[in-house]
Amino acid sequence: MKAFLILWFALTLLVQAGAPPFLLAQWSAEKGEWEQAISRYSTALLEEGPSASVYYNLGYCHQQAGDVGRAVLAYERSLALSPRAVDTQNNLTLLRQELSLPDAKILARDLPAWIAWFSRDEWFVVFLVSSVFLVVFFWGAWLSSRRNTRLLCFALSACACAAMTGSAWVVKQRASEDRLAVVLAADQALQLSPFPTSEKVTSCPLGSVVSLLQEQGDYVFAELTPGHTRGWLRKDSLEKIALP
Repeated sequence: MKAFLILWFALTLLVQAGAPPFLLAQWSAEKGEWEQAISRYSTALLEEGPSASVYYNLGYCHQQAGDVGRAVLAYERSLALSPRAVDTQNNLTLLRQELSLPDAKILARDLPAWIAWFSRDEWFVVFLVSSVFLVVFFWGAWLSSRRNTRLLCFALSACACAAMTGSAWVVKQRASEDRLAVVLAADQALQLSPFPTSEKVTSCPLGSVVSLLQEQGDYVFAELTPGHTRGWLRKDSLEKIALP
């Protein structure tokens, strides 16, 4: 019996040693070992690159471990990669409700909400694909000897041009999302000036999303999202949503 237990333990160690970090993280999460799961999901991101599913699981583990600021950050990064993920959207909405935080407006101002149906990377793919089709249809119209075929190719070229122009505009507008960050420290407030003794403008709760406008020393000038309240925050109290 003792020999069997030793063999079983040795085999378990060998399996874990050869398992990918994501699988090891899942095992840790299933056992409620949240800190170990967080470490292993972070390793998976470093070794395998950004992943919506890994960021989702990382956010859940942070949430269970009580680090709600980093939970919001991980969920936002997951949605940046997979904006149609219903589970991630629901978890983030419920977490914000628990923290009494308003829904953050991640899209740039005045952009219709349907633009969020695709991620920025997906919009860039739309731009590339429509560019290829524009060239193909244009040359088809140029080389074809049939009038109807030329007219059809010109019409398709116009559609491809519209798709290319529209997607390029969306990608450019959504570049402002690179300035968004999540507050990770408690008891933060927007200040009138970038000094420790400066007067507070308004509180900036843990998990809040801000848009970074300017940097000065250890501080950043930021705008609370949603809303238009602006002030200075310590740079080390937040982290950008844009994937590192």
